[in-house]
Amino acid sequence: MLSLVLVLATLGCWVLSGRALAPNDRITRKVRRIGATDLRRRLGLARRNDEVGRLATTLDEMLARLEATFAQQQAFTAAASHELRTPLTIVQGNLDVLLGRPRRPAEYRKALREMRGEVGRLSDLVEDLLTLARADSGTAQLARDLVALDTVAAAACSDVRPLAQHGGIALELISTPDLLVMGDGQRLRHMLLNLLDNAICYTPPGGMVCVSLEAPGMSAYLRVADTGIGIAPDDVTHIFDRFYRADAARGRASGGAGLGLAIVRWCVEAHGGTIGVESQVGHGTTFTVTLPLALAAEDDEDCPDPHAPAV
Repeated sequence: MLSLVLVLATLGCWVLSGRALAPNDRITRKVRRIGATDLRRRLGLARRNDEVGRLATTLDEMLARLEATFAQQQAFTAAASHELRTPLTIVQGNLDVLLGRPRRPAEYRKALREMRGEVGRLSDLVEDLLTLARADSGTAQLARDLVALDTVAAAACSDVRPLAQHGGIALELISTPDLLVMGDGQRLRHMLLNLLDNAICYTPPGGMVCVSLEAPGMSAYLRVADTGIGIAPDDVTHIFDRFYRADAARGRASGGAGLGLAIVRWCVEAHGGTIGVESQVGHGTTFTVTLPLALAAEDDEDCPDPHAPAV
């Protein structure tokens, strides 16, 4: 009798354990069938109100994140390939023309100037792609120095002033001295150059670009305002996306790849700040960068000169 009870108990445990482990087996089989090209599959066990159901829900959420990330990377790769293909096609076309038959010296010079411009565009694009790749992987290097924002703003405005003058655009700088932030002076200067280049690009002749700097509290506010064509409301929420252009044709004509504002946002956030935009079609755009001010100890001999030129 005792033997029969033990046998029945063993069979019962085996049946119960099989039923308990069956969902785990289904999860294992379904996960094994999911590949990088079929991330839309889900486990479908979320309705179970137990540990297995919660595990399945967590795995489904992870799959959804992986699917979104994979789709984003595919779109990024496709857009990058397109941007790289255009200048390469232009260079290849010029080389084919030059090698087709002998040309006059003026024709050689014209073709070489055009190729040099496209090579420069390629170089800038590759550098931007590397910056974003390092930012995504967390390997981007940022200096931690005291930086005077008025010095950075003055240097950036000096860099783009010839471009503004060539386009018939007035450039004004309204600055407050001795606004110090902790960060990377070179990155901050590059960030402001991107904003200024964007403002000048979309401001018609006779317009104005104004850079203002103030600190009413514990944060510095850096604004770049223009009287340009503005941004449509539907585009404002996407302008910081990679490769996004509110006006694709105009963006390509200016040589932009749609990465500048994405780099701007990364740089601002890497410095603990925020960036916002206000725009009205036909009346201009204002970008506002907010950065935390540095609380420097007085008479600290180890601090670098905050008014040293940014490099």
